[in-house]
Parts: sequence; structure tokens; C-alpha cells
Amino acid sequence: MVITSIILSVLALALSTWMGRRNPVRSSSLTAGMLVLLMLSPLFLWMPKIHVDLPWITGGEVMTQSSSSGVITESGWSLMYLLIWIYGIGCAILITKLLNHFLVAKRWCKESVIDQNAHHRELLEQCAEQLALTKLPEVRFTERVNSPVITGLLHPVLLLPTRAMSWSTETLKMVMLHELGHVQRRDLWTSLAGQIACALHWFNPLVWILRKRLTNECEYACDAHVISCGAHPGNYINALCDVAESCQDSQMLNSRKGHSLAFSAALSMANKASLRNRVANLLEKKPGASKFSSLMVMTALVVSTSAALAINLVRPDVRDSPIENSIIHEEEVHNRYTQEEIKLRLDATPFPGE
Repeated sequence: MVITSIILSVLALALSTWMGRRNPVRSSSLTAGMLVLLMLSPLFLWMPKIHVDLPWITGGEVMTQSSSSGVITESGWSLMYLLIWIYGIGCAILITKLLNHFLVAKRWCKESVIDQNAHHRELLEQCAEQLALTKLPEVRFTERVNSPVITGLLHPVLLLPTRAMSWSTETLKMVMLHELGHVQRRDLWTSLAGQIACALHWFNPLVWILRKRLTNECEYACDAHVISCGAHPGNYINALCDVAESCQDSQMLNSRKGHSLAFSAALSMANKASLRNRVANLLEKKPGASKFSSLMVMTALVVSTSAALAINLVRPDVRDSPIENSIIHEEEVHNRYTQEEIKLRLDATPFPGE
């Protein structure tokens, strides 16, 4: 599993970097697919193995390799069990932390205040209609967050900071379009896959780098999605800057109260993704989707999946060499007869009639 994790993460990081240079909007699909593949890779260990006949690999070579590596001693087994326990404890800690984040998000939603403003409700319906989204999230105000946050996998909830009550209508509209874009793109599920991949591959720093890239790429893709659905780029950029400025003003206040903005169960509009890069991507007007880029993403995922299956499921079916066959035959002879019987047979006259 360690080898698979390293190979897949190196391949994923290289493909994601290459795809991001060509089109940072479409690279999120590739990064998400690779993280899902990493998340599912432990399941490959439980699948039946496929033995392939490789005539150029003989049993003598395998025996030589195994003899040179030595026999696993009792201390070796102890070290292996210790490493398994360490890996299991690391996975358990991170998964428990992830579950705790979901519980915290649920508690924050219960402690928040429902938005009773009819104008805000009408504005939310307009944004949902613009994005062709049928399921509307519940809008709530809370002091727990500095930035607009979408949370809830099955029942989305839009958490707005208390100071959002004084935001302009245009800023609120852009905020709602952005968060509804995350819901439509199912970015919360993508983020969950990245969190699970990090929990299962916590020992691999490249997987953590991939998850960080995914968070930024999801923001780029969501920005492009909102613009493609009819949002005015200038108004959207102004809203991004207004929200970022508001977050900077309230960050110190909420930090004194012990509140936390970043948790794994939600996506924030003003996250750690570079505001400069987001604005630059919007101004450059790079195409968000094309048949060629989609084909490249699918090809990369298919090739990576095939490689992962080959690494985990295919096992060489070695052939016995003549030397090994003679050794095995010798051992069978010694096991079948005693030393006295072997000596009598060797000393016997080949022509007893003479």
C-alpha cells in the first residue's frame, strides 16, 4: 500500500500541475478523481489477485531473491505488527477528527439564527433559478464564521456571518451564487473524499499537498461556473474583495472568542486560496470546459486506475527452473528413503545374474 500511495500521489501531483498550467478550472476534476482513487486504493488489497504467466521470470530467481532477503524472524513480525498499529492509530485519529468537524458544523447550524428576511429569500430563489438548482439550502446567521460557509452533505445550510446583514444586495447575490455553485458541483462530497484520502494515507505528505491543491482548484472552478451561468465578472470580483476585506476585519474578533473558520465539513468563500489568483483567472477568461480537456482528464484517470489495478492485483506466476527442479527431486528422494536404503541401492550390483 505504501508503494501504491507514493506512485499514485506522484502521478496525481504531476498530472494536476500539468493540467493546472493548461487550465486551472478543469484541473479540479483530475485532482478530485485521483484523490478518490487514493481513497479506494486500500480496497484493492482485499480483491482477488490475478496471476500472470511470465516465462522470463523463473522460480530460481525468486528463490535467490528471497534467500538473499532472509527469513522473516520473530522480531521482524513484531516490527510489522507495530507499524500496522501505528498506521491504524493514525487513521483512527484523523477519522475521529473529521467526524468531530461534522458534529461541530451541525452544532453551529443549530446555534445559528434562521434568516427571516423575505428579500433574502427571494434573492436566494433567483440565484437558484439562475443556476438551475432545485434544492435550496437554508440560510442562517451566526457569529461563529467570518466568511460565508456552505455545509451539510445531504441538507445544505448556508452560514453567513452576522455582519452580512449589512452587505449590499449585489454582494449577497454573488455570495449566494458562489455557495450554490458549490452545492451544484457537489464540492462538499469532493472535499470529503480528499479528507478520507488524507486519513488513509496520512504518512504520505504528497496526498496532503494534493488535498490543498484540490481546495484551491474547487474555488477556481466554482468561480468560473458562476460566471458561465450569467454572473457579471466585475460585480463578482467586487464581491470577492468585499468578503475578503470583511473577513480580515472580523478575523481578530472571532479568534479572541475561540471560534474557528476552517473546518473540514464546510467550504468557505474566503478560504486560503489566493484572491489574486482567483481574480486573475476570472480576468483571463480561460475556457472552463472543452471536449479536449475533458478527454484529457478521462484519459489520465483511466490510465491511473489501470496502473493502480496492475500494481495491486497482478502477481507474476513464476516457472520453475531446471536447477530448482533437480533440487526439489533430490529433496523428495531423501525424504522418501532412509540413508541405509539409499546406500544399499547405490551399492547393489546392476547385473545380479552375472
